[in-house]
Amino acid sequence: MTLADEIRSAPRTAAFVVFFLGQAAIINFSQIAGLALKPINNGCFKRFIDYTQRMFGLLLVAITELFAPASFVITADPDAADIFNDTSDPSLPQLSFPERIILIANHQIYADWIYLWCVAYFSRAHDAIKIILKDSLKHVPIFGWVNFPLLQGMQFFDFIFLRRNWSADQIHLAKHLAHLSEGAHPLWLILFPEGTVVSKDTRKRSAAFAEKEKLSNPKNVLLPRSTGMHFCCSQLRKSVDYVYDMTIGYEGLNQDQIPQIVYTLKSMYFQNKYPRQVHIHVRRYEMSAIPTDEAEFTQWIRARWQEKDALMEDFYKHGRFPATEHKKVIHIKMNHISDLVQIWLLSIPLIVVSCAVWYSIRNFIL
Repeated sequence: MTLADEIRSAPRTAAFVVFFLGQAAIINFSQIAGLALKPINNGCFKRFIDYTQRMFGLLLVAITELFAPASFVITADPDAADIFNDTSDPSLPQLSFPERIILIANHQIYADWIYLWCVAYFSRAHDAIKIILKDSLKHVPIFGWVNFPLLQGMQFFDFIFLRRNWSADQIHLAKHLAHLSEGAHPLWLILFPEGTVVSKDTRKRSAAFAEKEKLSNPKNVLLPRSTGMHFCCSQLRKSVDYVYDMTIGYEGLNQDQIPQIVYTLKSMYFQNKYPRQVHIHVRRYEMSAIPTDEAEFTQWIRARWQEKDALMEDFYKHGRFPATEHKKVIHIKMNHISDLVQIWLLSIPLIVVSCAVWYSIRNFIL
């Protein structure tokens, strides 16, 4: 990107930084203040944290609507077609998933989780998101700090951060999953079985592993890792009935491109280079039908990823997933008046503080 391009994108970048980082900071500070509730009424504290998570979900929808406006083109297999609500009223939920699900998807760009959070919004489940992430992401400014560390490594949103050391991660993961399996609290546990985004390096590693294990090497996805997902399914089997498999394809890409190079977070939100359509094909599997034996589970998840690779092959050829009668186009935007009110009310403290800072600086200079 040239200096001229950087200068042209500066106003957009500044607007994003002020809006997103300001709102995220307000959410984070309110979470810290909310810690005062924890010793008094832990249930009330948890409900407050759920509220802040809804606010963060609304914030993700808002920044996408304002800075990277796009539409979902969602298709589904017949047995998953009941996710579509038959309504033309945009203020009503457009999607209807069960309250507790495990959601798996291919991982192409770092914004994948943002788009999946937006999908949850259209099912009014944006306060139920739990994501398993690399531990290093805790240290990414704002994206990590919004989940300010609590005692014993817990995060406000209960996200699960792993260090890629299974002997240590298994204990940490088991603790989180035991908590998530309790009660009937809504849950969208998002897993990326590939473990990382597609890149030249990860494609080489995936191909080398396929050759070593004498496996078919997929062209459009990476070979999935089975250990973590098998453990999650085994721990949540009694409290989650379905695994939803989403295959994500981004408009404007071809098979030879590396998605994360084309659509970075910076290019999407700062430089006006983002997908106008996000295609998602949905499949559903009953938890009771998924193998419990680890070796059989490994074969099962690899078979799903071969199917996913074929779906992506078709997507790159035709610019869409295979035709199906079960399809819905949803514009990514806040559709409920109460959501609009809440996200802009959240801006009031930011505006007040900004005005106070500006007034102080102005008086100091003058």
